Amino acid sequence: MNFEKPPIGANPYWYVYQHRIKDLSETITRYAEYKLFDEQCAKLIKQWAVEIMLCCDNYIKIREIEKECNI
Repeated sequence: MNFEKPPIGANPYWYVYQHRIKDLSETITRYAEYKLFDEQCAKLIKQWAVEIMLCCDNYIKIREIEKECNI
């Protein structure tokens, strides 16, 4: 499988998930280090952590389907 982003067209799932996970993890770090960290910050971090888990689950499922179909 070629893991280079194509020059045009829709972004491949693996490219989208990689960047979304990176963005979320950086945001979690910024919020965790925020001086006015409070309950609302903790709730947001929890929400983003769940999204990271869902992105990983979706990525794994898609890869499994690709392997089954020899894509």
